Amino acid sequence: MKRRRRTLYLALGVVAVVIGSVAFDIGHSATRADRASDLRALASEVKSDLASCNASLNDSFSAYSAVVNGRHNELSAAEGIIRGDAPECTPVENSDLYDLATLEATPTLRAYNLQPAITQFEEWAFPNATGVMSDLEKLLGDPGSAATKADAASRLAQMTQLSRAAEGSFGAAAARLGTGIAGFDLGPADGAGTPGL
Repeated sequence: MKRRRRTLYLALGVVAVVIGSVAFDIGHSATRADRASDLRALASEVKSDLASCNASLNDSFSAYSAVVNGRHNELSAAEGIIRGDAPECTPVENSDLYDLATLEATPTLRAYNLQPAITQFEEWAFPNATGVMSDLEKLLGDPGSAATKADAASRLAQMTQLSRAAEGSFGAAAARLGTGIAGFDLGPADGAGTPGL
């Protein structure tokens, strides 16, 4: 029994080494054009995974701003919009964000260390964008809450920092590969110009 178990462990170890070796070879044998294509595909996937959260965040800001700008008759509708939008920025409710949370750069892009940038994009959405939308809903009910305003401002600043860092990593990889990638267009960048914040 022990000999059989030892043989199984040895076989599993050999398989792991072979898979790791193949992945290493793929990463090092790809052409520059292959890596550029993989980078563009990865950037496109990230942007697609973030799209519904990004749209929901902007939608929530529009609803919030409408009320703060004087359309108080839209308060109930704004609260409903924000409450409905918030789940779009959680990986539990939004399968695209779950995909982002489990997304890995291909072995061909290993040298560009993009996994931390993918994590930064994920954190931009959750917990930060979700937290901002929660704060907007609270501010509709209690516009004078200094603590809620401070939390929203802190989260927005964190989102700006995360998106800039992540986009910078992708931009640096694109520059090294001599290719271009579409912008991620995440917003609002810092909430600037949003009444009440």
